[in-house]
Amino acid sequence: MKYLRRSLIVLLCAVIAVTSVLFVSTAGETVLVPEDHKYPLIIVPGYSSASMYVVKPDNPKKHIWRIDFANVAGRIVNNAVDVGLGLFQWAVGNPKMISERVGQELLDMCGDMAYDEDGKPVAELHCYHTAAAEVNSAYLFANEDGKYRHEIEIVPYVAQDLGEKSNEWTFNFNTDFRQNIIFCARDLATLIKDVKQYTGQDQVNIIAVSHGGQISATYLSLCAIAAKGGAQAKELAGHLDMTVKELTELFDAKDVHNAALTVPAIGGALLAYDVLTNRIVFDEETLLYFVEYGMTLDTDYNWLFKAQQLGFLDEMLGYFQPYLMQVLGHWGSMWDFVPLDSYETVKQEVASERFLRSDVIAQSDYFHYNIMNRMAENLQAAEGLGINVYLVAGSGLPSIVGTQECSDAIISVKASSGATVAPLGQRFANGYQTRNTQCKDPAHNHLSPAMDIDLSTGYLPETTWIVNRYFHGMMYKDDYVRDLLKTLIESDSRVTVHDKEEFPQFHEAMNVSESVYAEFDTSKTGFVSADDHALTIKNLSKDSRMILLSVTTDNPSIRFSAKQSVGKAIAPQDSITLDFGGTLQPKSLETMHITVSYYLVTSVTPVNEKTFTFTLMNGEADPYEESRPFVDAGAPAQHTPHRLSNTIFGRLLKKTNLGAILSLFYRIFGRYIDLLFRH
Repeated sequence: MKYLRRSLIVLLCAVIAVTSVLFVSTAGETVLVPEDHKYPLIIVPGYSSASMYVVKPDNPKKHIWRIDFANVAGRIVNNAVDVGLGLFQWAVGNPKMISERVGQELLDMCGDMAYDEDGKPVAELHCYHTAAAEVNSAYLFANEDGKYRHEIEIVPYVAQDLGEKSNEWTFNFNTDFRQNIIFCARDLATLIKDVKQYTGQDQVNIIAVSHGGQISATYLSLCAIAAKGGAQAKELAGHLDMTVKELTELFDAKDVHNAALTVPAIGGALLAYDVLTNRIVFDEETLLYFVEYGMTLDTDYNWLFKAQQLGFLDEMLGYFQPYLMQVLGHWGSMWDFVPLDSYETVKQEVASERFLRSDVIAQSDYFHYNIMNRMAENLQAAEGLGINVYLVAGSGLPSIVGTQECSDAIISVKASSGATVAPLGQRFANGYQTRNTQCKDPAHNHLSPAMDIDLSTGYLPETTWIVNRYFHGMMYKDDYVRDLLKTLIESDSRVTVHDKEEFPQFHEAMNVSESVYAEFDTSKTGFVSADDHALTIKNLSKDSRMILLSVTTDNPSIRFSAKQSVGKAIAPQDSITLDFGGTLQPKSLETMHITVSYYLVTSVTPVNEKTFTFTLMNGEADPYEESRPFVDAGAPAQHTPHRLSNTIFGRLLKKTNLGAILSLFYRIFGRYIDLLFRH
């Protein structure tokens, strides 16, 4: 069984590699609209998105990045014997050979992308296209067969507002992503000026993703610094080797209308900390969820793997990390990704004395201690200058590797939003009051329904949206996120989290792989009060019919009738409403949970369940205990007595995942028994 699991995960990794290059753009319908108040759209993509070539005497334009499937496949064929033997040894518990083989191929393919210890590139690299005339999608379709475009799934949808100019006025930002973030931001400023001149428009809109969000947030910060002037602007101009006048002209806040940053790595990415310090530890279950979410599968394959121990992936990375560090360990962008509170630790642990004197570290020092540590101030100043800045982040997930914080599986909520966040798996204790350090309006509620995120301390509390279980970069895969981004980028005036009922500040993911969605009839999503009298349950699948098996809650004050819920069918993308009995207790700032068990017709894993967390907003709150700031966020056990948990039998249930299976079937058949005897 151990070898079978390892073989399965090896196969899964191959599937991930193949499917990552097979996602195909879905073109949106072209809409002819007036050109008044329409702005050119610049796509600022995630990390490593720009294709680059290396300049060498024997080959003046050799493609080096991005890695394409044909290149990788060719190398696998050429090394078939070594690869086959390495995979076999990996499957039986020895990942060293395959790790070293892959590491050598990485150096052969990407060694020219390295920087030396003084922070200088070892080879001359360039992006294929950087000027507005060549990075617009119309040019790339006509001359590059559509290559070098970014975020090709979401763009046709969000650019519909541009009508017949949707391709001509969509621009794909490219930069040497290895360099320090401030120089990436300078490249973005240069393209913005070029796009304005190319289109004849006074302003542009920006959609940015992940690393692109960090670039864009840095660009907005530099606009704020340039506008303020003074000693900081003078220091920044010197850092960029330009005059203050040149700085002010290049970083002009009047150039941007809307800037929508999704899953932005504004405060860095702990992934960089994990890579640089060799602390990568895979969370295989979350990785499998990531695959399901990205492929929008109406299934739950990862449920089959919940109890499996697949730590040999971590062993492989332990052997592979030195090769990885030879390529990207000296990139400025990797160091700029390190969160501020970890930065000095990483420097002391990783960097040699000579390396600490390099340009890369000096530039990253400047970014961390002059830009990152003032991000809330800078972004709010950019808003004050007239730019509509929007942040959309994911939450509720552990990282697929490394340090476990509440995240979108890659970027932590703290980094993407600036919020105060409870430790993963915990929430703020009952009665918690928001800190209101950035939003000081007591009438605004910036506390998440799961009581684990306080957005009143965020960079931009009024224009930040958090989507629970929204995976990193999967904006087109989620109906809520996709429609929110389109609304924000098309807005003529500033939109806040209070303006549109269909877009509350906190929401559940609406990807089909999440299967089911639930909210009460009157309160905002994730909240409940005495005004609510029914629960709406939606089948998120676009193809499969859903049969409800049970609806249960840990709240003793309300009850869902088994007669009303058990066996109810919900058509694809349809909803039903269930009344509930009882009276909600007069309490606020406490959580309750509702678990929906269901059968998804035609699914590979048809029987499943999902638990939703709701915050009570229905009366007085208990006093918050500062001495006990966090409590367990999970729903109380409803089945196996606690005394079993520490027995051999209890540990066996947990180890084999039989406990979760018994829990599921207990709720299902318990509801049927309830139906038989009570009705």
